[in-house]
Amino acid sequence: MRIDQYISGEAVDRLTDVLLLVGLDGTILDANQAALDCYGYSHDEMQALSIFDIRTPQDRAAATQQLREATERGFQHETDHRRRDGSVFPVEARARVVANGEAAMLIVARDITERRQAQEALIEAEWKFKALFEKGPIGVAYHQMIHDASGKAIDYRFLDANERYLELTGVDPRGMTVTQAFPGIEDDPFDWIGTFGHVARTGETIRFEQYLQANDRWYDVVGYQYKPDHFVAAFLEVTEYKRAQGALRESVDTFRFIFENSVVAQSITLPTGEAQGNDAFYQLLGYSQEELADKTTWIQLTHPDDVALSQREADVLLSGEQASARFEKRYVHKDGSIVWADVSTSLRRDAAGQPLYFMTTVLDITERKRAQVELERRGARLEELLEEREAHLEKLAASLSSIIGVVGQVVETRDPYTAGHERRVSELAVRIAEELGLTAEQIEEIRIAALIHDVGKMSVPTEILSKPGKLSFIEFELIKGHAEAGYMILASANMEGSITEMVYQHHERCDGSGYPRGLSADELLEGSKVLAVSDVVEAMVSHRPYRPGLGIEPALAEIERGSGTQYDAAVVDACLRAFRTGGFVFSEI
Repeated sequence: MRIDQYISGEAVDRLTDVLLLVGLDGTILDANQAALDCYGYSHDEMQALSIFDIRTPQDRAAATQQLREATERGFQHETDHRRRDGSVFPVEARARVVANGEAAMLIVARDITERRQAQEALIEAEWKFKALFEKGPIGVAYHQMIHDASGKAIDYRFLDANERYLELTGVDPRGMTVTQAFPGIEDDPFDWIGTFGHVARTGETIRFEQYLQANDRWYDVVGYQYKPDHFVAAFLEVTEYKRAQGALRESVDTFRFIFENSVVAQSITLPTGEAQGNDAFYQLLGYSQEELADKTTWIQLTHPDDVALSQREADVLLSGEQASARFEKRYVHKDGSIVWADVSTSLRRDAAGQPLYFMTTVLDITERKRAQVELERRGARLEELLEEREAHLEKLAASLSSIIGVVGQVVETRDPYTAGHERRVSELAVRIAEELGLTAEQIEEIRIAALIHDVGKMSVPTEILSKPGKLSFIEFELIKGHAEAGYMILASANMEGSITEMVYQHHERCDGSGYPRGLSADELLEGSKVLAVSDVVEAMVSHRPYRPGLGIEPALAEIERGSGTQYDAAVVDACLRAFRTGGFVFSEI
């Protein structure tokens, strides 16, 4: 039996669907070319098979039942067929009994792999959408706009909302209008109805930040239309972000106030070259803020012979080889004269490591440079002036202690809460140095450094020094700058190098966790290690505006805890001996 006994040969040839002529016992009697191509058999091989051979083994029972149904009333169903290579694919099959002499069954089958994949993809997409909508981190609500008789948007009704939306707003608005869900929203200065009415009317997508008075929260909202008068609004809460913005703005304002009113000349320079100085900086160069506003670059203010030097230092910082630089350079005063400066600059970066700006502190050393030039000019007379100079130095040395005392009093006058701090730190530092067996010269240098180690606090506003509450990040950064400021003040006054370096290092720690340079043990002077321990112990023992004194034992416990890491172990042991077996006590707390 052949298929063309029941269907014309031309029709058979045109069909792309599988045609099988099957006996009532399931034997395949004939197959068209589309069937041979689909299953991978030759015509003779196909006639040697039964309908059960192209079905999967686990589907045999169903195939038997379907064959029985087909002999009675035909069938139409979806099932799986198997090719010669064993691959399985889905088909949509229809069968009916035909009779042209001997009865047989004609089966028409169509490969529905693509349709099945599309259905599965659609189901998966619907599942993903449902999961995202119901459990997603963003609040989502569906609305329908309500218009009056003139077509004006007057309200909208909530059709649906996900769990996150309910959590964010604290309201289940489904089935309600916006004015029902959020009583009093009509008093909100933001035009909710007009905004979403615009979305529904134009089909545009909009994004905006909105404050909801009902629950005192901020939201980032995206609204878009998905069919006429119907739109979706996605809500992401940004309350903490908005508050952080406000706090950052306040911090920036504080930084700007402190920067602009600092008595130390400072400037901020962008990597592109634009520079902005504070009043002290412009006064140093003879300008006013107004004269240089919005048009200043560091090159304009730098002596031409020092432009290359400044650029090299900036390039080193930009390369990341070092975090800060200190060098001498010349600026050009408004009147054309040269201003020599001791420049300390550091590059501030963002969280991603990208350069933001250079923060530069400038100390006027013009007089010192002029003195150096004068000394060089008079070099021929140096020999005959040595004796007079030595006598003068002896007088200076004799008055040094008095000068140091005056400096300490100036610092204490600006920071009365730490009155006596430097003197007591000096007492303990000397005792520790003696316990360590240092030389008399080393002990004297440590004593002097301790007496003036906080001289840099003269650059910090008094309201910060005496603030009773917790310092902000900006305020603490300014406090931390006193070590470097003290070093620069003493260096500009030609103080002994080791003394100025101890002042510079007194907040460094052996494990590199200190400031301002993050030095570690091998880079620290012995006196700096002594000064660091003495400073910590005295600070914990003494009263502060933000807390009472903690006492000797907590202070000793702190340095014991940091022994060998933050603090030098030998220095800590010497300090413990001084208190516990040596009978050391501060002269006054």
